[in-house]
Amino acid sequence: RMSEEFDTPVFLRTTTRVSHSKSIVELEEPERKTEKRNIRHDPSKYVMVPAKARERRIEVEKRMDRLRAFAETFAENRMEMQDTRVGIITAGMPYNYAKDAFPDYSYLKLGMVHPLPSDLIREFASKVDKIYVVEELDSFIEEQVRAMGIEVIGKEVFPYTGEFDPGIVEIGVTSNVAEGVTLPELSLPQRPPNLCPGCPHRGLFYVLGKLKVFVTGDIGCYTLSFMKPLEGLDSCVCMGASVGMAHGMDKVLEEKGRVVGVLGDSTFIHSGITPLLNMVYNKSNAVVVICDNRTTAMTGMQEHPATGFTLQGAATKALDFVVLAKALGIDNVQVVDPFDIKNTRRVIKEELSREGPSLVISRAPCALLAIKKKAGLRVPLRIDPDKCTGCKACLGLGCPPISWQRLEDMEEMKIEKKTKKQEGIAMIDSALCDGCTLCQQLCSAGAIEEVAEDE
Repeated sequence: RMSEEFDTPVFLRTTTRVSHSKSIVELEEPERKTEKRNIRHDPSKYVMVPAKARERRIEVEKRMDRLRAFAETFAENRMEMQDTRVGIITAGMPYNYAKDAFPDYSYLKLGMVHPLPSDLIREFASKVDKIYVVEELDSFIEEQVRAMGIEVIGKEVFPYTGEFDPGIVEIGVTSNVAEGVTLPELSLPQRPPNLCPGCPHRGLFYVLGKLKVFVTGDIGCYTLSFMKPLEGLDSCVCMGASVGMAHGMDKVLEEKGRVVGVLGDSTFIHSGITPLLNMVYNKSNAVVVICDNRTTAMTGMQEHPATGFTLQGAATKALDFVVLAKALGIDNVQVVDPFDIKNTRRVIKEELSREGPSLVISRAPCALLAIKKKAGLRVPLRIDPDKCTGCKACLGLGCPPISWQRLEDMEEMKIEKKTKKQEGIAMIDSALCDGCTLCQQLCSAGAIEEVAEDE
């Protein structure tokens, strides 16, 4: 309605907490509308040469005036008057945090934050003794309210960074009174995010980490590879940046074999093709790796132009990365299976030594995609405690099913030391194991084996 009435885009902005929330919903059939619009030729509006742009700027200002008037009566901008000693101006999730902490204060809940309802804000300010502006990150609302000449308390008591919660809001507000609130200190084990068991990215980034090259990364699950123990990624700025950064670093360093750019298959299609062409045109010596896991895994397993299916599931043309690379002028193109560590290492080293740009396609389906399609399921693995030497090579993969047990905590098993320095053994949780065999390939003792059918 707003978009049509004011002829303007309307953005519904969600934050992390809203995006991660869930609730019971009632499904209904979508309302089907008959499309009545037709093509309308209006170059004065849509051809933004300087003369027309100047005219449109006037229309933009007129539209903003109308939107400011609309914001004053917009139902989602509302005052909730209770205890008038303290008023809180807020929007989005911070409103819920503040209401949890201070249910009896007065509130100006903003559902529309641009443009702000200045008259409503002034009216609210006239009814309360003290005003707090509760907003996450930058002081967007606070600065505009201050510009109206209204004194508020904001980022001097609330943090500029991180996500809020009721405790943070409570501490911020009560820090201005005689007795603050002390929250209990919690000592919880760290639970960093990790690549899934059987993730095809793990083998690739294990190799890249061992080669000690500088890896310019991109947006995707594989970004987690920067953490220990893989340490196979050195930068992540924005979608599509990896290829351009690899090219730029190669030009500055002027030394072959030191830089690898990595990005996912869907990210490559979205933002990597143009900079890859630029690498060819400007004679780069960097290596680019496409992590081709056959889906858009990080955002929910959507199809993309290289999978051969549309988002609606209809069969369509599938982009061939090898053919595309050749068409762009890349002579050095190889496809590897990232579950084959030895060959992946060989190919990466080989391409690092070549002149000119290289493209390596690391191709294996996402572990979740394989389960979804019920194909390619492997036999889980286990560790024979009588063979494990405690070398910890398998732990270097950072695979969730693999853990470490000290011998002193396993005295009832009566495990004999294989070496004088052995302190423990690795263990595999077979219920979590995908059977990808990466750990098995690293185990020189031959201690990792498939789980028997009767186990």
